[in-house]
Formats: sequence, C-alpha cells, structure tokens
Amino acid sequence: MKTKIYISTLFIPVAAAVFFVLTPVSVFAATYYIAPSPTGSDANSGTSLAPFATFSKAFSVMAGGDTLIIKDGTYNQSLKNPPSGTAQGYTIVKAENLFNPIIDGEGLTDPALYIQNGRHHIQIEGIYFKGANISGKTEVATIGEDLKCCDQGQTTDGASYINLFRNIFQGRNLAETNVYSKVLGVAVSNNITLEENISFGKANKYHFFAYKSSNITMRRNFARWDAVNTSTQGAGHPSASFIFYDTGNSIMENNVAVDGVHTSDTTTAAFYLAGHYIGGNNNQFLGNIALNNKANSAFEIDPGANFRSDGAPINWNNQTLTNNVAWLSNDDPSTSAQDGLGVGINIGQSGTGGPYIDNVTVSHNTVGKNTKNRGISIHHNPTNTIFKNNLILFNSIVANCSDSILNINTSVLFGNISTTAGTGCTINMNGNLSADPGLMYLNRIETGSSAKGTADDGGDIGANLLKQYENGVLTGTDLWPFPNENVIKKVACTDTGETRGFCAAESLTKYIWEYLGNPIPPEIYATTLPSDTTPPNPPTGLMIQ
Repeated sequence: MKTKIYISTLFIPVAAAVFFVLTPVSVFAATYYIAPSPTGSDANSGTSLAPFATFSKAFSVMAGGDTLIIKDGTYNQSLKNPPSGTAQGYTIVKAENLFNPIIDGEGLTDPALYIQNGRHHIQIEGIYFKGANISGKTEVATIGEDLKCCDQGQTTDGASYINLFRNIFQGRNLAETNVYSKVLGVAVSNNITLEENISFGKANKYHFFAYKSSNITMRRNFARWDAVNTSTQGAGHPSASFIFYDTGNSIMENNVAVDGVHTSDTTTAAFYLAGHYIGGNNNQFLGNIALNNKANSAFEIDPGANFRSDGAPINWNNQTLTNNVAWLSNDDPSTSAQDGLGVGINIGQSGTGGPYIDNVTVSHNTVGKNTKNRGISIHHNPTNTIFKNNLILFNSIVANCSDSILNINTSVLFGNISTTAGTGCTINMNGNLSADPGLMYLNRIETGSSAKGTADDGGDIGANLLKQYENGVLTGTDLWPFPNENVIKKVACTDTGETRGFCAAESLTKYIWEYLGNPIPPEIYATTLPSDTTPPNPPTGLMIQ
C-alpha cells in the first residue's frame, strides 16, 4: 500500500500556504512481503504478517520503486519480471535474511531468475537460485535476451540498469544437451552490475556471461566450474567462468575463479574476451584471480573471427589487463586432448589480415606455474600490445607467439624452463630482471623482493592485490577476507560434499594467500577475529616478600 503525506493549509499563513499548494504531494515507495505456502497466500495483503505466496501476485500489485522482501524458505517458481523502477528509485527484490530464500528451478519453464527485455532499474539481492536437474534447461538466470536471440550484427533492446548483489547461482543440470548452457547470462543489455555473487556447479559454456552488451560490471564475484558435459559443449565455442562476448566498455574487477574443470575443448579460459559478430572495445580486467583451473588459458583475448558475415571488420581495441593473478592454468592429465592447455595470458586473433586487436596493455600481473605450455602467448600480430612490469615465473615456456612481434619489458623472469619463439615470431626482451623475486604470496610483493619498487613506473613488478577496485579505481577498502567466504565454503563445499581445491582449506582467503606454502599474514583476518576477553590464568611459583 502506498503511503501518502497530506499537509493541511487551514492554519498556515498565506505565503506558506502558497508554497505547499505548489509543492507536489510526497509519495513513498511501498514494501511488500512474500513467503512460501502455507504461510504465504495470494489472498493476503502482502504485509510481513500476511505475506503473498507468488511473485506474480506481488509484482501485479507493486509499482516501480517498491520493495519486495522474500522470507526464508524454498520457492519453486520463477522470479520473473519485477516492475521497472526509475533512476531515483530502483525496484528492489531482496531476502529478509541473506541467502536463506531459495528459488528452485526444478521443473520450471523459465529460468529461476528471468528479467526480460525492456525491464530497467531493478535490484535483486541475497537470494539463492538453483538450476534444474533436467535436460533442456539452458540457464539458471537470464537478464535480457537468451543467448540464441541474435544473429550476426543483429541486436535487440534488452534490459538496463539491473543490479544483482550478493546472490548464489548453482548450476545443477547433469543431462544438458544445449551447447549454450550457462549459469548466469546477460544478453543485449546495458548498465548491468553483478557484484559479490557466487556461482558454482555444472555449466556447459559459462558461469558469468555478457553477450552483445555494454557497460557491464562484474565485481568481487566467485566462480568454480565443477563439471561439463563433454559430448555437448561444442568444439570451437568459447567457454569461461567469466566472459565478455561481443561486449564493450565493460569491466571485470576483483573476481575469483578457482579450481575449475573445463575439460572438453581448447577454447576455454577462466577469464575470456571473445566474439564473432560485433566486437567490443574498451574493456578492463583489474585485480582478478585465476587459480588452479584446467583450461586453455587463465586470461584470454581472442575474438575468434576477423569479419562479420557481411564483410565488416570486427575490432577489439583498448583492452587492459592489470594487477591480475594467472596461476596454474593447467591441462587435464586424464586426456591427451588437453595437451595444448595451460597458458597464463593469451592474446591474439584467429587469422591474419588485421590488425583487429589494437592497443592491449598487460602490466603488473603475476603469471606462474602454467607448466604444461607457456606463461604468455601472442599470435597473428595484434598491434601495440604492451607487456611490462609482469612477474613471469615457473612456466614451461616464458612466451610463445606466431606471426607476431612480442616485446616483454621491465619484468621479472625466473624459474621458467625455456624462452621460445614460434613460427614467424620475434621476441624482444628489454630491461628484464632474472633474480629470484622470493614470491611468498600470489597477490603481494614483499619488501626485499627483486620485484619491489623496480617497475618502470616506480611501483612493484607483478600483482599487489590487496584493495578493492570500484568502477576501475583502486580504493583504500580491504579486499580480504574475500566477501561472503563463509557462505561460499558452505554452499560450494560442505553442502555439496566437495573436498578438492579450496574446499580442503580453512577458507577461500587462506587458500589463496597460503597457496605458495607461507602462512597468511596475521593482519588479513585482524578485523574479523574476536577480541580475547578470557582472563589469564593466575601466575604460579611466586613468593610474596
């Protein structure tokens, strides 16, 4: 119910009365509630004590800018198309208690979360979305169009100004037959923010996915790729934990992809920039971590095509990879099909005739132990590609390239088995260091390291990933402990019975910080450890004189 404020002018002086007459009536947004049956009923009024039972009922009553609070419990219905809000007042759908409401996609026709074309200014927060265990379900959540909406060059008006904050998305489909399967997909949309969400489970193609979109922000999300249907993934189709596909003017910052199992194709990556149809300029990858993923690459920029079907060139200009960790991108020893996997950072295009990739900057990254193949790779001569101030450690090969000139400047190269050049390739090394950097942590350079303060900009060589990025700006806010890590451990490990990777560690934060065998710095958890209020034991063996 709307709450309106009316002001009487009966005893107000004339001048003041004129002011109030000319001032619009104030209208405040309403708040409604929903609960599972039998507590919830669509015959109720939608209050906390008399909540609705279905989203369709709640959304039919709500106006733009209203709030719907979801009470704890399981809902076997799609959260579909809340009313659009405005820039001054988003429509909000949120959990009464974070992560306790569960939207179960089992048996549903639509995805568990579905915000279709034309919807705008909507915020979804604190909800646990589960995919279905039945064949034919291609996603857990869809924002805008479905992936298969648009052919080459074709676009439609999708959703806009949608915020997904602190939600869980679980891929559960074990019989998927659709090669486009994804967990969370955004297509043909703009100004979408995905922040502090958790995605794990099975996905044939993508966990966090943006297609033919712009101004997409993926920030402080967690992804673990648990399994893939190798018979249906589709050779040559890019797949990734985080991907911008034909998407531009977008940013990935402080996301974590760990322990992924992409074992069906060589076009896989933890973080991917790809496309075949319209291209995408001006993307940033800042402060992300790709750790222990069985994939072709930890980070990959590879359009996959140079021209659209109508002959127009596809361009990928002004891409930035800064302050990321690309560690242990590795092959699957159980199959020889994975022999080409294991690249830290891979940049190139599928064929000659460019340049179609121009002005890529790769700086202050830590790239290491990509032992099957190489630390970095470049192919088919993208122009103005800058590799500098990177740590490149313990790889089988420092770098490889084809039909390109690769310049590696002001970096630390240590512990790599070999440095090599491919066919039609020249590798130039300028101002690099070879001293052991004494790396103790994947995401921090210690005092006394050869990488400390030796970058050409006066900073450290390699990644210092300690603070949060916000819209491309490094803030003073601590990144660690990683947001919602207790919830991540519970849903992705305890509840599923998974024990590999970070599940065997005390926490995600300790897994990352202690990966190189050194104890986590005590200050990382200093703000969350309880204060010691236990009095000490009385001293013994003392004499009073």
